[in-house]
Amino acid sequence: MPQRPKPLDDSASMLAWWGRELRNWREVRRLSQEELGTKVNVSGSYIAKFEKAQRRCPDGLVGRLDDALTAGGALVRLWRRVREDEEHPVADADRPLRVGTPHPAATVPATPFRVGSADIELVRSAARELDAIDQRFGGDVVRRSAQAHLRWLRQLIDCGSYDARLAWDLHAAAGSLTVNLGWYSYDAGRQTEARALFAEGLNTALLLDDSALVCRTLSVMARQAVDLNKGREAVLFCQRARSHMTSWRATPRARSVLAVREAQGHASLGDSRACEASLHHARREWERGPSPDDPDWTHFLNQAELTCLEGMCRIDLGQSARAQRLLVHSARMQDAAHNRNRGMCLVRLAVAALHNGELDHAVAATRQTLALIESGVGSTRTIQQLKTAQKAMTPHRSIRDVRDLLDQISIHVG
Repeated sequence: MPQRPKPLDDSASMLAWWGRELRNWREVRRLSQEELGTKVNVSGSYIAKFEKAQRRCPDGLVGRLDDALTAGGALVRLWRRVREDEEHPVADADRPLRVGTPHPAATVPATPFRVGSADIELVRSAARELDAIDQRFGGDVVRRSAQAHLRWLRQLIDCGSYDARLAWDLHAAAGSLTVNLGWYSYDAGRQTEARALFAEGLNTALLLDDSALVCRTLSVMARQAVDLNKGREAVLFCQRARSHMTSWRATPRARSVLAVREAQGHASLGDSRACEASLHHARREWERGPSPDDPDWTHFLNQAELTCLEGMCRIDLGQSARAQRLLVHSARMQDAAHNRNRGMCLVRLAVAALHNGELDHAVAATRQTLALIESGVGSTRTIQQLKTAQKAMTPHRSIRDVRDLLDQISIHVG
């Protein structure tokens, strides 16, 4: 059995940080060093040396690696910092102190570099790419890359030269990326870290008077609050978000997202009437259709996901038969681009089926969830839901298929 690669130390230099990011993107794309080398016409041993910072990557190869990994310009942007670090080396004693672990990215160039609108668009493009990966594979897979992007963006803010117009765009991009990172941390089961990032993103949104970002942040805070058994907090977040909607002319899809989040809060509190009203509002707004002005954070809410979220509400309200029908329908509609959400849907379907005494259906749904995890979905939330299914199935362990499935689950949940 091949050994797991040793963690890379990215604190030695900007080149080491770049090498770590190269490995992150290669692993996200599920390529071996040899396979990546073939794509860019170098040997796998060269890729290994680049990742370990044992050899400097030729400048002309950086873009080809970025293209081969469809990294959205992330490796190219970070390479610019490698070049700056080489041209303007700074002694460790002269590096500015920062909260948290010191990092070579904290290096301040001798001459401030000019920041342009193209830099901001590269950040936004990378954020969209990370979101697509999150939708397919889960937050555990992209969290560290998002951290690197956020560090780079903060360097643009702290050390770059730009005008007042770009200043707002930079801070808005940083606030949005901070909330993204909070979501990835939440999906990775790092709840305290996620809450801190959400709070930071919300503060940025309020300082900028960016009502769209306020609504987006409060919606994800509401989703986390439900998982933390803070249903009242979830409802309050959504109600507060509604007060910001008119100032940015929220689209129907944005209103639908907030309504379904509020429904989840009511469901967790067992308030059936309020949940029904919010679900009705969510469906009505969703049926008004998409808009060219829909923000990126609403794109996850397709018909399959809206159906799944209603099914989750039905589980919390004790309506397991109705929940099972909804979750079956949702699982059939989910596509590969949303495999993380499909896994969440299937494992909740298993729980609903068990509540309804349909053991065979529960086993089948759990097997599909495990297949997604083994195919690369890295979502701690899904693993945690598997524990719930595992506990519910344990009384049926005497049945061979169930016993084999429980053993398979144990490999993933410990």
